[in-house]
Amino acid sequence: MRVGAERLVRVARRYGFNAPSALRGAKISSVPEATEIGSGLELASTALGQGRALATPLALASIAQAVGADGLRHEPRVRAGGRARPRRVTTPPVARALARMMVAVVTRGTGQRAALDRIEVAGKTGTAELGDTSGVGGEETEADTHAWFVAFAPADRPRLTVAVMLLRQGKGGERAAPIAREVMKAAAPLGRRQFMATGRSSRSPEGEATVQAKAVEQRRCSEACPR
Repeated sequence: MRVGAERLVRVARRYGFNAPSALRGAKISSVPEATEIGSGLELASTALGQGRALATPLALASIAQAVGADGLRHEPRVRAGGRARPRRVTTPPVARALARMMVAVVTRGTGQRAALDRIEVAGKTGTAELGDTSGVGGEETEADTHAWFVAFAPADRPRLTVAVMLLRQGKGGERAAPIAREVMKAAAPLGRRQFMATGRSSRSPEGEATVQAKAVEQRRCSEACPR
C-alpha cells in the first residue's frame, strides 16, 4: 500500500504495460491509470494482477526476460538479430532479488512441477480469478480461474523465457508449470552447450546474452486475457 497508485502504474509502464507492443498484432497489456485507482482495495487488486489489470502471455514473458537480464528489458521480436537497445526497467540488485525468489518458487514453492534435472529454473505461478471461485457448497471450481506460469532458465544465465496460460484450467502450479517444464526440456537441445551448463556464472550487466521469449497458450485469445 505504501507504494501508491502513481508509482505502481509508472513501474508497470516500464515493463510495457499501457503501450503498444513492437510486434504487429499483439494485444496491449494494461493496468488502470493511477487516477482510476480509487481505493486501497483497487490498488491491492491491481498490484496482484486482478481487478482491471489485463496481460497477455507475451507481456509476462517479457517481464520474466527483464528479471533474468538483471533488469534490462528487450522488446520482443520474431526474427533473430537487429534488436533495439534494451531499456533498464529496474536495478540489478532488485532483479537479482526477484530471480532468487523465483528460484525458490521452483525449488520449494508452488512451482516445483517446473523443475528440471541439472538446470536451475526461476519461475512464478499465477492463478487468475475470474469471479467468485467458490462453487456450490463452497467448493472451488477450476473453471473460474486461468492457470499461469512464467519462467526463465538457466536461472543464473538465462537462455530461454517461457510463459504459459491455460484458460479456465485451475491453478498455475498444478496445470501450467508442468507445460512450461516440457517446453524448456524440449528447447534444451537447441542450445545444449549454453542451456545445459551446470556451473554458476555471472550475468552480463549489459544483458549481452541472447534471451528468447516464448509464449505458450492453450488457444489464441482475441483480446488481452484477465490476470
